[in-house]
Order: sequence, then structure tokens, then C-alpha cells
Amino acid sequence: MTGGVAALAAMVVSGCSAGPESSAGPEEDVTVERVLEDTSYLDGRTVQVSAVVGDTLAETATVLAGETSAPPAGPLLVVHEPEYDLARGSVVAVVGAVRQSFDEESVEAELGVDYDDRVFAHFAGEPYLVARSIDDAAR
Repeated sequence: MTGGVAALAAMVVSGCSAGPESSAGPEEDVTVERVLEDTSYLDGRTVQVSAVVGDTLAETATVLAGETSAPPAGPLLVVHEPEYDLARGSVVAVVGAVRQSFDEESVEAELGVDYDDRVFAHFAGEPYLVARSIDDAAR
């Protein structure tokens, strides 16, 4: 991983070394609903979330929709490296660090990107994931 996301991911992961999950790998099978409802517990922890891709908001930002509730929970913002080409409606497995409160200016500075304020204003103060890896679960 290169660039700003790598730096942000390293910062997030190094800041969560006190918990048992930090040495045991990601907490698996975490749902979008759980990230949104239990953010204070998960903040800074590395998790694996499998979910449906909603919209791609930018080259380095995607939203996930939950699968277990009707209507689905979400969206959950995921910031990531630009290398991922995620198709709307596909199921993906994202490993990343949960962050409690999206601050566009801070994330832009860390990633070296300039997000459209109108698109990302909706996510201000909301939980999000900093992806370390994204795999197409359908493969």
C-alpha cells in the first residue's frame, strides 16, 4: 500500500495496539449495522466487513450498504487506495480500521486528495472505515 491511505492506516493501526484484536488480526464478520451502531467500541479496531457496494463517490471513496436489515443499514463510507474498481451491487470483503467520526479536511490531508464538499458533507461526524484491503467476495 502506498500514499496517504497507507500512512493513515498505519496511524490508525498503531493507535489501537492496546486491544487484544491488534495482535490477533481483524475482527471478522462485522456487519455494516454493527459498525454504525457500536462505533465507540470498534473505533480504532481492525475489522472485516462483507457488504454490498453502493456508490463510488470518488477514486478513493466508496459506500457500503448493510445486508441484514430491511431496509439495509448504511451507507458506511470506506476510504481506500485508488487501485480498487468496485462495481455497484457487488459484494466485497473490506479489512480496515473503524474510525468514529469522518472529518473531510483531516482525511483529505492524510490521503492527499480533494473531495467534493457537496458529496461528502453527508458523512461529516459519521463512522467510516480506512481500508487496508478490499476483496471481491464473489470471486
